[in-house]
Amino acid sequence: MALAYVRYVAHNLFMKTTRTTANPPPEDWHPADVVCALRKAGWSLRKLSAHHGFHPASLQVAAYAGKWPAGERLIAAAIGLTAQEIWPARYAERAAKRAARAAQRGPQVKSSRRRANPQTKPLEDPAA
Repeated sequence: MALAYVRYVAHNLFMKTTRTTANPPPEDWHPADVVCALRKAGWSLRKLSAHHGFHPASLQVAAYAGKWPAGERLIAAAIGLTAQEIWPARYAERAAKRAARAAQRGPQVKSSRRRANPQTKPLEDPAA
């Protein structure tokens, strides 16, 4: 029994050291840190929401749940950073999903020939 316990402890100790030596995933800011940074910049989530014409509670969704990228950008702009700097894990996950969707679609071939729309008028020279 003691030998099994020693093996268990050694295994867990080994797993912990190997996990910490690898590159850890980037961590998002804690929501309290985001609110604190907004307060230092002279804003609150409610005030920032109302300033941009949204419901006062709408930016709480972006700060706490991460379901609204445009709201995350508004918060980041108020703090003076980019959204990727505040929530790196969210944006890494979104980029991975985007890359997986692009890989499923395959290569996109764009035509080098532009078709002329017969309904559009040619641009006139404003000097003439």
